[in-house]
Amino acid sequence: MTRQSKVGLALIFVLAGAVVLIGGSPAASQRQVRPPVVRPTTTRDRNPDEQAEDPYADIGVLVESFVIEIDLSALYEMGVSPLGQAPHAVSVENILECLKDPDTATVVTGAKAVGVHRSQQGRMRQSKTTYRAKTRVVNTSQGPRETVDYSPYENGQSFEVWPSFLSEDTIVLRYDFTYSGVRRERQSGGEAPPDSVSWSWNGSVSVTAGKPLIVGATQDEDIAVFLILTAHIVSRT
Repeated sequence: MTRQSKVGLALIFVLAGAVVLIGGSPAASQRQVRPPVVRPTTTRDRNPDEQAEDPYADIGVLVESFVIEIDLSALYEMGVSPLGQAPHAVSVENILECLKDPDTATVVTGAKAVGVHRSQQGRMRQSKTTYRAKTRVVNTSQGPRETVDYSPYENGQSFEVWPSFLSEDTIVLRYDFTYSGVRRERQSGGEAPPDSVSWSWNGSVSVTAGKPLIVGATQDEDIAVFLILTAHIVSRT
């Protein structure tokens, strides 16, 4: 082998070593590193013990309902707007003031029920029969004689409520209230049968615990009738 051939062969070895030092084979330099696959955590993958607990679970709420009947004249004397216009719309304070005089305001009926936050409905049902006496004169063999007849009048009410906490002292109440019965007697005289009435209110309202709130009302030419709800936090069941 000539000296020139030896030099050429040595140069080939040097170049081959340089390729190895620089980056290996072309195929190896073109490989791409695949990024790790991250699988998102779903609700199914979570430990049930890690689920956020409802801070109001199992807390009971006692809800009181009151139907109040008031002479409109008493409200007007207090400056209450007949159309409910602010700032003189009727308030709970106005009603409480009227109740101090039994001749102008009275509690027609009341009902209470206990529900549990988002899990248990509160319910109350009641019915009774009221008998009114009516005197009449009948002819007998011994002459005219007075007799007393008793006419039955049915009274009944139903109250249902579903409480749900928004905060420590704010509660949303879904409610359904119905009442049917005899209206309080007026000084009408005679023995005419009493007026029968029926009221029904339902809806959803946000209340502050311990503060009464007017949630329904109706009126005619003489009388206004209001439904008032008051919620009380009782305890864990």
